[in-house]
Amino acid sequence: MIDLGAAPEKWLSKKELVEYLGCSVRSIQTAMTEGLPHVVVYGRCRFRVLEVEEWLEANGKLERRGGGTIDGNGQVARRRVNADGP
Repeated sequence: MIDLGAAPEKWLSKKELVEYLGCSVRSIQTAMTEGLPHVVVYGRCRFRVLEVEEWLEANGKLERRGGGTIDGNGQVARRRVNADGP
């Protein structure tokens, strides 16, 4: 029996990745020719968000600003500011 532990990260379709990143299909296709990590399952491209974000950052196509982080739903999760000081 295979123990997967925590649920594995979902594979996204090209359309889902486009929606997640807020970019065009053409941008994804171009990145794929430049080495964007993906797999082909039954003729369909699939992507893992963590791998894609790491590749985009390493290749200068993703720049993190403002101290926020992206949560699992693609939303910016801002750090809470303490009202008593930094």
